[in-house]
Amino acid sequence: TLGLLAVLACEAVGRNYVVSNIACVERMVELLKAKPLDSSLHIQALAAMQRLSLRRAAQDRMIEMGLVEWVVGVLGSSQGEGQGTPSEFSLEFGSAMLMNLALRSAGKRKCVEQDTLTVALNLMEHWNPQIRTHVNGTLYSLLSVSSFRMRAKSAGLDGVLRSIHAQATSLGDEISMRQIEYLLEQLNPQDQNQSSDGTESGEDDEDDDENFLEEEELAGLLLGDRSGHSAEEALRHFAASAKVLEAQQREFQACVGKNYLPTL
Repeated sequence: TLGLLAVLACEAVGRNYVVSNIACVERMVELLKAKPLDSSLHIQALAAMQRLSLRRAAQDRMIEMGLVEWVVGVLGSSQGEGQGTPSEFSLEFGSAMLMNLALRSAGKRKCVEQDTLTVALNLMEHWNPQIRTHVNGTLYSLLSVSSFRMRAKSAGLDGVLRSIHAQATSLGDEISMRQIEYLLEQLNPQDQNQSSDGTESGEDDEDDDENFLEEEELAGLLLGDRSGHSAEEALRHFAASAKVLEAQQREFQACVGKNYLPTL
């Protein structure tokens, strides 16, 4: 059943069905927090929750049930808060879910309460470009909060970003260069009193016509709306490359085939 929900959540109509029964979302949150990392149930729950984490009703319940705290703990601990060591699948889909939840003001507040800055600093140079993109997207949202921005400056984020930018420049990595430039603008706004603590973004149900592989791009669209930049500009900074999306698709299909289809 859980595997079926994960597959249903790949499409807008399936997400409508799942979110219409919030008890399904609540049960998946419970399973996600309880099952060993990268077990069959954990993979299915995480895949489904990542897809649902841009829907407002699902976001609200996930945040209320402590999913922000859970995912920050998993991403920040090599031991996964006692559930095991997170694989690349858990890191990638978990960081994507955190980025989506951080779009909401309640999610941002929860992130600010956690040691999200340290987690982000530890993952900003991860070898997986999609994890880096998710971390950068999360930071972009959180840097709109004045208290987090001040903490980030005190922790030396400006220097870290400039170092990463220099390395990306030497490698000719234009995507990373633009993402870091975007973050530097957010860290050092022209209006130093700028704050969007109360601004929320989330996927409007009536506009949910995107499939799973485009949801990271949809998050980029939402970031663009929030920042006052065009959607296309936001996508250039935070969207995954076609190569990464293809790899992500293969990874998900392999996980579904291994963990769900054999049970049919």
